[in-house]
Amino acid sequence: ENAVVENLPRNRVKFSLALQLNWFIGKRLVLNPYYRFYTDNFGIIGNSFALEIPIKISPKLSVSPFGRIYSQTASTYFYPFQEALPDTPFYTSDYDLSKFTSYTIGLELDFVPQAWLGKSKSQFKEFSFRYSYYRRTDGLYAHIISTYFDFGFKRIKEIK
Repeated sequence: ENAVVENLPRNRVKFSLALQLNWFIGKRLVLNPYYRFYTDNFGIIGNSFALEIPIKISPKLSVSPFGRIYSQTASTYFYPFQEALPDTPFYTSDYDLSKFTSYTIGLELDFVPQAWLGKSKSQFKEFSFRYSYYRRTDGLYAHIISTYFDFGFKRIKEIK
């Protein structure tokens, strides 16, 4: 017999509201604070606050330190593994639906070669490298590295 590890309602209604501001401080610094409220009919209430501070080092290079904190309540259906009673109508042991707080800190580097190559000399428009460290109060953690490449493509005129 297969053990059933989760039984949740078929429908989940989610609601979120977010606010983001951009404050330009001089020619080289921007403050980007962000707040988001989240709730759903599973009983979860979440709040997140993030701050990113892009700093323009030169016309072709910027550095952006960032951080984020997120906190949520547990779903009314969450039980640690094998702790739900047999007659419990809905239950889950998915720790993404448990109570936890998470933290993310990191740094992003943005390189725009067009600032010195000129638009006509390169199809390569932008490169970003981003590192972040993620930790959750339930023990989950990660080192995350991501990159972004932007290549421009010239539009070919249609032959008539």
